[in-house]
Amino acid sequence: MAFMTAMLVLFAKTLWLGRRLEREEESGRTLAHGWYGESVSTFLVNQVAKSPEGLILLVGSSISLALAIATLAAPTALGLPANRVSTSATLFGLWPILAFGLYIRICGPAFKTSIFTIIAMLAVVSAPALIAYR
Repeated sequence: MAFMTAMLVLFAKTLWLGRRLEREEESGRTLAHGWYGESVSTFLVNQVAKSPEGLILLVGSSISLALAIATLAAPTALGLPANRVSTSATLFGLWPILAFGLYIRICGPAFKTSIFTIIAMLAVVSAPALIAYR
């Protein structure tokens, strides 16, 4: 859990830095650029939030984070064995980061919607539940 918390803090700090740099356009500094030179937040808003695969990623990641919290709060209500609570919570908590990386790998660099990418993203977001309940 400590590793997951450290990763999430680092991830949040990086996003905060990128947002701050993006607001200071006159500095000429940026955190990162997408394939077409756009900022990271522009990529998230215009590509991820507006594509079917991106929406699957966002909904699946939200459910995964909710399951991480629920696993820690009431593992028996979810039907998880008591000896796998921390493992399952870590899996559900870290999965959105891995899922975003897989989204980039599966859908990029063209980011064109196809039945393959939709099915692949459905498989990616359902994987932690399949792993936890096997």
